[in-house]
Amino acid sequence: AYYYLDEDRGWAVDVTELRASYNKATSSGVKVRSIAVINPGNPCGSVLDMDTMADILMFAAEENLVLLADEVYQENIYDEGRPFHSFKKVLRLLQQKKEGTCDPIHSVQLISFHSTSKGVLGECGQRGGYMELVGFSTRMLAQFAKVAASSLSSNTLGQVFVGLMVCPPVEGEESYELYRKEHSLIFEGLKRRAARLCAALNDIPGVSCQPIAGAMY
Repeated sequence: AYYYLDEDRGWAVDVTELRASYNKATSSGVKVRSIAVINPGNPCGSVLDMDTMADILMFAAEENLVLLADEVYQENIYDEGRPFHSFKKVLRLLQQKKEGTCDPIHSVQLISFHSTSKGVLGECGQRGGYMELVGFSTRMLAQFAKVAASSLSSNTLGQVFVGLMVCPPVEGEESYELYRKEHSLIFEGLKRRAARLCAALNDIPGVSCQPIAGAMY
């Protein structure tokens, strides 16, 4: 089942729309197991605010849905007023607020995804990434580990890229200045093209484009 975004609000997610889509699916006999959210949004260029993310998490908690958070464009943020927040961060904040209660937010199951072949790093020929599982039992985590361990011919270069993505050079290291220079050039180029594309589309009669706050496409 699909849910629609609110274009007039910068392609925002509306929980009322989520609820309507969920009810439509379940009433037709569909057993909804999970909800997928892409943030920053591809291809709309939206970046979710923390309140909206909290609403999505509470909806997932109420309906016992696994939340699949595609966060591969988290470095591609062009609007300084719309910073990226991970779903895990927002989930932990909500759980802290409900500490000591039996609120369903404590049972939320979250799977977050990140990739080397997207975002600023964007090495599309290098296939590597990771997922983080939150709120799953030890037995379930063991099953995930078993599936991962059964993979043959692991992508060595992809794993190297993942390591570089999560642990980039830091100030004082030999490669830091070059890394910072190249990262800045790529990011500023993406930001510049996003603004140019948005302006060009808005110049076409009958076409409108919301400001591109993040992502790449």
